[in-house]
Amino acid sequence: MLELIRESFKAKSLSRDLLRIYLGVALMLKGIYFIVHVKDIFSMISYHFPFIDFVFAHFIVLAHIGGGVCLILGFFTRIGSLLNIPVLVSAIFFVQQRNGVFNTGSEFELVVMVLVLLIYFVWNGSGILSVDTYVHRSHEEREKAERIQREENRH
Repeated sequence: MLELIRESFKAKSLSRDLLRIYLGVALMLKGIYFIVHVKDIFSMISYHFPFIDFVFAHFIVLAHIGGGVCLILGFFTRIGSLLNIPVLVSAIFFVQQRNGVFNTGSEFELVVMVLVLLIYFVWNGSGILSVDTYVHRSHEEREKAERIQREENRH
């Protein structure tokens, strides 16, 4: 793992990894906020989807917390980001539209920025300091060792 940290510094990708971790923490905290304030999320959702608000509310909480943890660890980063994209698109079209896009206290810019960052991590993946990279490299090393062992056994 220390090797990955050194490589991240050399490749100058530490900022991307820190941004991914920060976004994951923010999503996870927003999911916890929605658990604590479950009535607020039900009222926002039931306004547009009165009969399936229970399912949507639980999907939003699960996507935020699960996707946040995935982003923090860099484990299945693309999937965690992809699960949150419909939530943010819905927030733009349903919640922010009702609150007003250019009103004082509107979170429209923040929601759009988080959506753009999620699309960025779907496109680019997790970065060097991630469980995905660690697992991928250890798998490659194991395959390389097995290939060398097979070649030695043939001779």
